[in-house]
Amino acid sequence: LYSFYFENSPPAFKKKIKNPSHIKKQVELLFLQRGLKACGRFCAFKIENNKDTHLKYIPRTLSLMDKIASQYSYKSISKYTKEVCASL
Repeated sequence: LYSFYFENSPPAFKKKIKNPSHIKKQVELLFLQRGLKACGRFCAFKIENNKDTHLKYIPRTLSLMDKIASQYSYKSISKYTKEVCASL
């Protein structure tokens, strides 16, 4: 998918990005930020509206975040996700 996106991008984008693996890394790093935000919202649904429908998604989201954080040696994020998952 990353290769397809890269190959079908405008030349100016290709010149700036250089290769599909750079796109993959940027998407994965973006997921770290978005995943943390999503977990916060899932908790807020429970706290603010007493809806626990999204709590079940927290462990999977944190697990994916840990995988990405470990891959890029973000040890503090990886440590945090492991601690939170252990407490769930």
